[in-house]
Amino acid sequence: MQKIIIIAGQTATGKSEIAFHLASELNGEIINADSIQVYKYFDIGSAKPPIEYRSKIIHHLIDILEPNEEFNAFIFKKLAEEKVKLIALKNKIPIIAGGTGLYIRCFLYGLFEQNDVAIKEARKFWEEKLKEMPLNKLYDELTKIDPESAKKIHPNDRIRIIRALEFHSATGEKLSQMHKKFSFDESPYDFILLIPFLQKDILLERIKERTKKIFKDGIIDETRKIIELFGTNIKPLKSIGYKEALMFIEGKISIEEAINFTIKSTKEYAKRQMIWFKKERKVDFIDANHKDHVKIFLEKAKKFLHNN
Repeated sequence: MQKIIIIAGQTATGKSEIAFHLASELNGEIINADSIQVYKYFDIGSAKPPIEYRSKIIHHLIDILEPNEEFNAFIFKKLAEEKVKLIALKNKIPIIAGGTGLYIRCFLYGLFEQNDVAIKEARKFWEEKLKEMPLNKLYDELTKIDPESAKKIHPNDRIRIIRALEFHSATGEKLSQMHKKFSFDESPYDFILLIPFLQKDILLERIKERTKKIFKDGIIDETRKIIELFGTNIKPLKSIGYKEALMFIEGKISIEEAINFTIKSTKEYAKRQMIWFKKERKVDFIDANHKDHVKIFLEKAKKFLHNN
């Protein structure tokens, strides 16, 4: 069974740095598991690993797509599987690094393919419905269509309610049944999932510092160049940092508001990430503020690799 090291978790906790050091020490190559770093031109706001890192260690699945191309968990799974095989053939260690939890779960435990065009049409239909009726009515509809999914979704979780409804509309199948059919309990990989974490106050300071830095480093100009090439109706422009930069460019908010909104959105995203990864199995949380935290990650990774 192929051994894989995974460095995942919240934004601004130093995942790229940890993965780089592990790859350097363990003869590894890194597979990106961040949903925005796959896109060309989205450099500053996505916090791609520094060029210095990428010149010394091979990083896969970074800058592989034009901003108007589709990317999702299923595509990630297929590409990551290919890269794992490629890295293993070189007798190197695959190291997956990133904070997009759905991508990592899909890679480890499976996920079904779906018709993106049909899904998008169904999503538009249910989003229009939401403008006509309150969310609780949509939740009632989901309860009738797929009660098992409804039990697992909070009545106020708009995104997951619409996701379950759109899936049924597009496929005629219940989302709960498809998860059972195409997901699996055990992973086909022998993996270790290491999560760097920070106390809330420390993480918030990191988020503030990084947000100020990306605006200082030129995310506004980067966004302008992207708009010139691809327009405003592309998926990655809806990501944190870029959507605020776009709002500033369009004159809807001030630069101070753009920075503050980005901090707020990043903080909320980090909270969702922690909730997600706490639910994962075989997770090892490590204090990223410990002065020897990289050494701790390395020791755990070495122990994992040496266990048969």
